[in-house]
Amino acid sequence: MDVKLLFISLGIILGNLAIVKLVAVPYMTSMLLFTILPIILWFLFLRKYLPLQLKRIDTKIRNNTLAIILVPLLALAVTLFVVPSVDFGLITYLVAISLLIAISEEVLFRFIALDSLLVAGGSPKQAIVFSSLLFTFGHILLASAYSLDSILVIINTFTMGLVLGYVYFMTRNILYVMGIHFVWDITNFINQRVATEDVALPVTVTLLALQIWYVVWAVRGMRRL
Repeated sequence: MDVKLLFISLGIILGNLAIVKLVAVPYMTSMLLFTILPIILWFLFLRKYLPLQLKRIDTKIRNNTLAIILVPLLALAVTLFVVPSVDFGLITYLVAISLLIAISEEVLFRFIALDSLLVAGGSPKQAIVFSSLLFTFGHILLASAYSLDSILVIINTFTMGLVLGYVYFMTRNILYVMGIHFVWDITNFINQRVATEDVALPVTVTLLALQIWYVVWAVRGMRRL
């Protein structure tokens, strides 16, 4: 196993998490750093080990993952349609944050973490599971407080890490998982911050049911790897 590659990759991941946790700057600024730095560090230290993955997505995988994109988009449209008034400043902010999170976390936890484990000699199952654990650890580290809600977020993060990791392994397209991540985050953020109570609960239940379905799908797929 290529220990040097794993050491560099883990250093990049932990270093970026530490910057966001410890540097006293506005949240948007820290997210910009969290997004830009991994890309720069990949280019400087990992490019020769981890080529950019932008392969074409085969029809079967694309069809199997349509619901994970289209259902949240439909829920998002319904939420924005029924809300009495739209704060466009807040919506713009949530879109920007969701985009930065999708780019930064997919670069760190799927592209760098998962691919490094594969290149270093790990099996696909190991790479998906360990990258999901790192993904979860990152959210635990950045949490400001811990409660029952935090435990639920941890479970949610790990299971979505499995889904995103499996989709990334099967598609080998980082832009595709960034798109999925963005759609889920913006839908959840707007559901939490903008939606009325009569819409928020059905959207939450729908997304939870969809997530459970995709976790089962991903785990079944991982067993065949």
